[in-house]
Amino acid sequence: MKISKKQVIRTILIILGILLVIILGLYVGDEKSRYWIEKNILGTSIEEEDLPKIEYEQDKNIKVIAYQDYVATILENQLKIYNKNGKLETEISINVTNPIFATNKKYLLIGDLEKNNLYMIYKNTLQWEKKLDDEITSLTITENGAVGVILTNKTYKSIISVYNITGTEVFKIYLSTTHANKMTISNDMKFMSFIEFNFSGTTTESKVKTVDVSKVKNSATDAIIHTYLPENDEVIVNIKYYKDKLIVLTDNAAYLYQNGNKNEIYRFNDRTKFADINLDGKICVVEESQKSIMNNDFEIKIIDPETKKENINQLKSTIKNINCYGDIIIAETGNEA
Repeated sequence: MKISKKQVIRTILIILGILLVIILGLYVGDEKSRYWIEKNILGTSIEEEDLPKIEYEQDKNIKVIAYQDYVATILENQLKIYNKNGKLETEISINVTNPIFATNKKYLLIGDLEKNNLYMIYKNTLQWEKKLDDEITSLTITENGAVGVILTNKTYKSIISVYNITGTEVFKIYLSTTHANKMTISNDMKFMSFIEFNFSGTTTESKVKTVDVSKVKNSATDAIIHTYLPENDEVIVNIKYYKDKLIVLTDNAAYLYQNGNKNEIYRFNDRTKFADINLDGKICVVEESQKSIMNNDFEIKIIDPETKKENINQLKSTIKNINCYGDIIIAETGNEA
């Protein structure tokens, strides 16, 4: 049967109409699809004035943290949790003098630095709180709610404690001659890694040690399966699990560690101002824009640790600090976040 030109055109128009309806449905109904369509099809970009803002008095010592769909602030022992549109949802009274945070997707962990109060938040609700026996120095939490805390006391330079989602302690590792600075737990809770510092020599030594959790109860020493040393003159400052790999941040570069091997992802330069590895599976680097001569334009680079591909976003403000959590970036530019 011979198909006429009009029938072909009609069929093409019907197909295009169906595709248009699907695209419009995604654009209206799904935020991530809308972002992709605006960026890749419509060619638009998110401008600073389009972003939701939480305003506060500049001279107040406010702490700001972001996690999945929420932004939390702490001021004068009041935890306030806002949704992604900047609307206040919850206020919780806590007791912290110098708060530190850890987040992973829908979980927020708050500790009192060099004191012993610990709070675990799920979405916008307090799940549990603890008063620990020792002083808190660092925190971590997985996307499944497993908690890691580094503590110190007069006997041990560092104590690494791991808790399950209910706040029940799973195991402890004691360090008597070296210090643990940061720790991270794999989402399947099979591995735990920590940054170890040795201050006893003429120079400060840093390294990353990876622990097999299944072996740690029998012997903490035998449970260490990998030890990573940094490049010469570099200091390791942060670590985070990405799948079964470790994203490692030093004072000069970002790396990927796996099975005893390491691969450089990005080396910092004279324009680099901040770097963060707390995005979901990405590295965030803030640099002065190469195009900026007479003003203070900055660019935020989002880097894939496996492909090393960079996604660059321009910001026409001076960035005073950057915090990345989950899929949220908070750029502090003054009295706004």
